[in-house]
Amino acid sequence: MNNSLVFCGEWPLRHKILLGLACFIVVFLMVFSAIAWYTGLENVIQWDVVSELHQKIISTAVFNDGTFGFSASSPVYYIKERYLPGQIRVNHLAFQMLLGGGLTGLAFILTGAFRLKGMWFLLFIILTGAVLMTFRLENAFGQTNQTAFLIAFVLVAGLFYVLNSWAPDMDTLRAAGLFSGLFGLLFLAFMYFNQINQPVLSAASYGLISFLVISAVFIFLISHEILAGLIWMVSQTARKGNSSLGQYLLISVIFLLNAVLIYLENSKSIDTSFLILNPLAIYIISAVLGLWGIRKFLEQKSVFSFSASGVWIYTGMAIITTATICFIYATANDSLQEVLEDYIAICQLAAGLAFFVHVLINFIQLFKQGLDVHKVLYRPPFSRLLLARVGALFLVVMFLSFKNFYTYYQTMAGYNNAIGDYYLAEGDLSGAETFYKQSTHYELLNHKANFTLASIALSQDDKINAGFFFKQALEKHPSPFAYAGLSRSLENENLFFDAYFTTQKAVAKFPEDSRLLTNMAYFQGKSQLTDSVLHYLDLAQKNCKNCEVENANFLAFWIENGKKEKLEEMSSRIPAQDYYSNKANRAAISKILGKAGESELLTLSKDSLLDVSRFAFAYNSGTNILTTPKGDADLFLKLQQKEGNGDFQEDLAFIRASQNYFHQNKMNGLKQLSILASQARKNQAVYHQNLGLWFLKEGVYDQAVYQLGAAGDSSSVALLTSQNYKGNLDGRLELQAGAITEKGITLKNVDELVNKAPLNPYLLDKVAAFLGKAKEDNKAYNMLFYATELNPNSALLWQLYTNKAMDMSLTEYAQNGLDKLKTLLPKSEFDQFNTLYQFRKAEKERSSAGF
Repeated sequence: MNNSLVFCGEWPLRHKILLGLACFIVVFLMVFSAIAWYTGLENVIQWDVVSELHQKIISTAVFNDGTFGFSASSPVYYIKERYLPGQIRVNHLAFQMLLGGGLTGLAFILTGAFRLKGMWFLLFIILTGAVLMTFRLENAFGQTNQTAFLIAFVLVAGLFYVLNSWAPDMDTLRAAGLFSGLFGLLFLAFMYFNQINQPVLSAASYGLISFLVISAVFIFLISHEILAGLIWMVSQTARKGNSSLGQYLLISVIFLLNAVLIYLENSKSIDTSFLILNPLAIYIISAVLGLWGIRKFLEQKSVFSFSASGVWIYTGMAIITTATICFIYATANDSLQEVLEDYIAICQLAAGLAFFVHVLINFIQLFKQGLDVHKVLYRPPFSRLLLARVGALFLVVMFLSFKNFYTYYQTMAGYNNAIGDYYLAEGDLSGAETFYKQSTHYELLNHKANFTLASIALSQDDKINAGFFFKQALEKHPSPFAYAGLSRSLENENLFFDAYFTTQKAVAKFPEDSRLLTNMAYFQGKSQLTDSVLHYLDLAQKNCKNCEVENANFLAFWIENGKKEKLEEMSSRIPAQDYYSNKANRAAISKILGKAGESELLTLSKDSLLDVSRFAFAYNSGTNILTTPKGDADLFLKLQQKEGNGDFQEDLAFIRASQNYFHQNKMNGLKQLSILASQARKNQAVYHQNLGLWFLKEGVYDQAVYQLGAAGDSSSVALLTSQNYKGNLDGRLELQAGAITEKGITLKNVDELVNKAPLNPYLLDKVAAFLGKAKEDNKAYNMLFYATELNPNSALLWQLYTNKAMDMSLTEYAQNGLDKLKTLLPKSEFDQFNTLYQFRKAEKERSSAGF
């Protein structure tokens, strides 16, 4: 590689490492700046998703008895979502990087400057004092004097003076360590003794002004470096004796034309074009080339040593400038962004013109002879480089003057925005509001201040002022966030059509923003324009990234509007996602289509509170009889007991009952739904109907007819009463009992067998007999007792219960059973049973007396 490029080849290893560290910091900040620039407003504003719970009553098959199929009404819940701008947040990392980068850069500058004498020494002492003063350290310590500043300045300036006077030959790495260590100790003391919540933000926000000044100087100094680099390229390809003037003129004109276009673009004179380099890219290229440019300048001008001073001062300024640029983009400070980009464009154009003329005046003959101009670029024979810099400075001032004092006002607006961020993070809303409003006084329509003021107004439920500030935020730098915020404010004021038309304007301005398209679909839905809803949902899906919200809305649309065949076709196009709104709507579709849905454990927040998406998923999957649950039904009891889940109490009870009945414990499910049906305030008819069909499935005819009648299901009641359904039921129950016990009853499988038909008296007769032989009378008694609670009109059950109570000498309970049988059995049958009962009772009494 060319030795002119690898300038540190003969440096000591420790100096190479130090330079490598400095370059790494600069590159890291450049990358972070590029990311922050690309991320834009999302550095400080995130989209909030508002989920709306919707209900649709469908008919679901409960069972088929071989002759008739029975279905019950059941709700499905589905989720529709839209986007709202979140509360603006303070990017703490940006402030930390600004302060860290500023102190690191200052340490490198002082490392390079401590060997310099005379005016240079005085200049850097003043620079150090100015930077430290702008930090307003007294704010962090609750002081009204400058004690904190004086301590810091005396320590830093004192070290600088000692090294300059008594140790000018100290090794660079050691000097860098001393300055870095001192700044580190001062920072630790600052963090330990301060009396505020956000000391870093305080120092960084107030100190921003000094970093802006250093950045402005650095950007101006490197603004000719791209043209200098082009001259180096021309020189490298030139052949001695052959003129390279034409190449220089061509490449310079191209560069200057691009500089003019950048300036015109930033001044809004022409539209944005991807062919024009972004000012941030221009800065990065200039800063990288400047490292070699400053070396050439110092070697040719002999101002001071490049390796001992120049490289460290340069990298220090580069770190401060890049950290400042990073901060500007990462905090979405649009006032400072505009100033920065305008300034870079103006400096490139002004310095480019001045440097182009300067080179042409001094080196035209060398170009004609094809000589290496770059080797003497900073040794002009006629016009000094200082004159070119003065000319460039004059042009910069002239271009800035075209805006009068607007650049100054924008800078002050951005500075006040930064201080407002500090007070916002500190929790002082009044102080934050004061500085943001001061920012709008300097630049009325800057987006950051207006949007933040709107966020503060919303946090105080001041919807009118929020709408006002959102509207101002849209005037100069419209954003999807501000449009969505204004639309929300208008909707909150019941100005639906104003909100609708605002969103329509937003879509026209940002036609590929999936969030705005989603919101447009929401408003079209409110207007019941079904075709338009589908149109905007399709557009949103085509332009979204992870598409979680958009896919959930697409599924919700077809749940609401599609027939089963179309619903199945459309849902198959949407991929499954680990997103509960998507899962909830998929579970709803599975229930509508009568298919098993995906089963998974419900993940909850630490407080076990349900959001609507998790609730909808739990309900749809938990009440789908084809979906086998993975969790225990008692989970929903725990959720019911959480006060924050009050809106879902009855629905959670139904999930629990359904999961128990179909998958875990039928008796518990029947009991739970019986209680819910008697106490419910909503969907009571649904619960009665489902309970009636559950009873019918268990063969409890009387309870089934009663519950179906309570549900208003007259067609099912008519069917059951007109088809001699009750007469055929006993035969089915006997067959069922035989099929269940076909493989025998054991103590291991008895619970499983009973759970298959817990109210079937023929099955319970066989099980009770088995348990009696196995000396499990208590278990048999409890089984029969709970069965009579839910099937109170089964004479066979009461006979079994009464006999078991008598077997266990529970004569009072046996007598209750006998009294119940008197109301259920014909007189002849009751007399026959009573005779046997009295005989057994007498036998028990004699046995007890003999004992």
